[in-house]
Amino acid sequence: MKYATKELLLALYAVAFSVFVAIAFAPKNNYFFPNFAWTWLPQLGIFGLLIVFKFRPAILAGSAIVLALHLLFFGTWVFSKDSDSLIWLGYLFSLPGAVIGSIIAGLYSKRNTKQRFGIVVGFSIIITGAFLLINQFIVCTMVMHCCL
Repeated sequence: MKYATKELLLALYAVAFSVFVAIAFAPKNNYFFPNFAWTWLPQLGIFGLLIVFKFRPAILAGSAIVLALHLLFFGTWVFSKDSDSLIWLGYLFSLPGAVIGSIIAGLYSKRNTKQRFGIVVGFSIIITGAFLLINQFIVCTMVMHCCL
């Protein structure tokens, strides 16, 4: 299916935003690339999954925005407190919720092909974000101690 250029561009900009957030949180020393890979390669895996399923670029854009904001808020929270390095596992453990939410949003958009671009992006943001937050809540209550 052929998509509008603005839909493809927004998806590209959203993925670039997620890359910039991952670059911002990676320390600028010898460990830059491993830390960048630790935070962004799981997102790339989710993006690849959405591409393999041939979902609309609007779904990819919504998911990339949610994942970038999640990394931004999680990284800000981690660096605002004196914590150990294992706290970043909470970031990885919450990503299955984003996968589930993105796939649900993508399947819905495949079923309703006449939806406008903005509605699909918004729906993807809401569903992916909701499942990510649900998974983060489960991780924080059962696996990790995530006190604010």
